[in-house]
Amino acid sequence: VVTGISADASNFSLYNEGTVRGTNTGVYAIAAGARIDNVGSLNGTWQSGLTVGNGADVLNLGTISGRYGVQVFNASPGASINIANQGLISGTFSAIYSGQSWSAVNLVNTGTVSSGELDVSYGAFMGSIEGDSITNYGTIVGNVNMYFGDDVFRHLGGELKGAVLMGTGDDTVEIDQFGADVHYDLDGGTGSDLLDVSGFGHGVWVNLGSILPQLWTRDSGNMVDGEWRVLAEMTGF
Repeated sequence: VVTGISADASNFSLYNEGTVRGTNTGVYAIAAGARIDNVGSLNGTWQSGLTVGNGADVLNLGTISGRYGVQVFNASPGASINIANQGLISGTFSAIYSGQSWSAVNLVNTGTVSSGELDVSYGAFMGSIEGDSITNYGTIVGNVNMYFGDDVFRHLGGELKGAVLMGTGDDTVEIDQFGADVHYDLDGGTGSDLLDVSGFGHGVWVNLGSILPQLWTRDSGNMVDGEWRVLAEMTGF
């Protein structure tokens, strides 16, 4: 079977608690307004586990996998793609890919988004031409490339194993997590970008002009107590 499920109608709705698999694509639903609820498995061997278009809403509590986990295709400006992930979205090329799309992608992750490719063109997340947003409480493995637009990246817990590349636009990065194992690699790209560490909970030292890592903390409420450690290496801010 080349495509497990192919839907051409607008407002297509799928609730899956089994396994949908295709040699190319697991579920192909690019017409406007698709609603996909996955508790089982969506898998595409050569392309994507799930391909969606304008205004799609995706809730994943299971597994979505392929060369691309979720691929956004044929999407237009003003019709956001909303993805809530509580399970696993994985791709050998990219877990979530929207590189040629004009629809903003809004991801809330409390599960795992993972890619086997750390190249900046792919990675765990490849954003759209519009302003995308990621709110992460879970695990992201691979680079995050927000691409074009005025993007927002919020890391509010969990793990981040890869660089954050904000790309072109006036972007916002919010850090609200601390711990000895947290070390960010942030590239603001071009534009007027904002780094928000107001919710970090500990004192931070920032020197954007330093050739050394630019963001440090002592993991305390002041800059006197505790050992210095690097919190983030930053460029483009």
